[in-house]
Amino acid sequence: RGLAETLPEARQLVKAVPGSLGVALELADAADTSQRVEEVVEDVEVVPVLLITGPRGCGKSTLAQQLMANDHRFQEPEWVATKPCSMGRQRLVSQSDFQALEQTRSLAVSYRPAGDDLEEVEVGLPAMSVLATAQNGACILDVDPPTARYILAYNFEPALSAAFPEKKTELRIVTVWVSMQSLDAIMQRNRRWLESQGLEGELLTDQLKALRSQVTSDMEWALTNGLDFTVLNDGTTAKATEEVLKASRYCFEDPF
Repeated sequence: RGLAETLPEARQLVKAVPGSLGVALELADAADTSQRVEEVVEDVEVVPVLLITGPRGCGKSTLAQQLMANDHRFQEPEWVATKPCSMGRQRLVSQSDFQALEQTRSLAVSYRPAGDDLEEVEVGLPAMSVLATAQNGACILDVDPPTARYILAYNFEPALSAAFPEKKTELRIVTVWVSMQSLDAIMQRNRRWLESQGLEGELLTDQLKALRSQVTSDMEWALTNGLDFTVLNDGTTAKATEEVLKASRYCFEDPF
C-alpha cells in the first residue's frame, strides 16, 4: 500500500490486478470520492435581499411599492431614528441607544438628515433588521445611491453568525438600478417636478445644478460597480414593473 500511495501509477496498476487487493483499493477509492461529495454538498440557508436604487425622479420607489403589493414576500425593514422622519418603517430610539448601535457597528448605514420638524435627526438601518425581515420572505431596500454604497460595503458576516449560530448562511443581495435613457431625460423629469412644487428662478437653477452633479456621480458609480440589473423607466411603467419582477426572482432562485 505504501508504494500505491507514493506513486499514483502503481495504485492504478494494483487496482487492475484481480484479487482482494485490487478490490479493496477500488472500494477505498469509492469511499473517498463519496466522502468528498458529502463534504462539498452542504445545506446553505440563503438570506435574500433586493436592493433597488437609482437617481432621484426615476420611479424606483413606485416600482418597489408595486412589487411589495404584488408579491407579499417582499417587506421593508425597520429603520431606527432619534426623531420622526420621512423613512418608511421606523422605530424611535434615544440618542444614547443610537450611538451604541453605531459604536458596535450594528448599523449597515447611518446618516443625519433633517427630520419632520426640519431639525437634524439620526437615522440608521440595523443589520439585524435586514436579516429579520428577510427570514419571512425577502427584505427590500429602496434607497438612494449614496445609501446603497454604504450598505453594499457593509460586512454582514458578524450579524449572520449572531442571527444563525447553528446554520451556514449566505446573504444574497440582488441589486437593481432604476434609471432613464439619458442624463437629460432625468433632469427634465426633475425640473418638471421642482416647478410643480413652486420653485423658479435662481433657486430652481441652483437645485438643478446640484442635482445634475449628484446624478452624474451616481451614474458613474453604477457603471463601474456592475449592479445586477438595469431597468430603464422612461414612462412605460408596465414594462419597468415586469423587469423589476424578473430581477426579484433571483432572490429565490440560484442563477448559477
